[in-house]
Amino acid sequence: MNAKTKYAIPALAAAVALMFAAVTPYVMADQDSEKAWKYGAKHHKHTIQVDGFVGSIPITKDTDKASLKEQITVSLSEAAEGLDVYKGKIGIAANENGDKFLVWKLISMEKSEDSTGMTITVHVVDAGNVENRAQMVKEFDLSAKEKVRGESKGL
Repeated sequence: MNAKTKYAIPALAAAVALMFAAVTPYVMADQDSEKAWKYGAKHHKHTIQVDGFVGSIPITKDTDKASLKEQITVSLSEAAEGLDVYKGKIGIAANENGDKFLVWKLISMEKSEDSTGMTITVHVVDAGNVENRAQMVKEFDLSAKEKVRGESKGL
């Protein structure tokens, strides 16, 4: 056995062992992903807060994903009809009482003429009734962001 083989085999074995040691906790943590979705734990960051909104497809902790899919009667194209949107996806809307409903979240963006500001409009459309809509507008000042290109920071 030459020197390369003498050191290569233990190094390969150590690399494989480290790979399994690093991946195992993440695999074990993801075992209950369906349970987490069922109770909304994974979707809290994707929930949009809309005061006064009451949808036709409520989401409770007993609701499962398959039954929600069956209740959707509004398609994405129907929800976006007449709107100039660049992105749309199914999501969750919560009202001030904490009640959650299945909705279409449609996003449109518009930059100001001088390119220093941007307005993002989120259209919330009930996934069971196309007439039930809400709208949220957020404005951003792009000139406030400090951009550093080609410069070295530090020392």
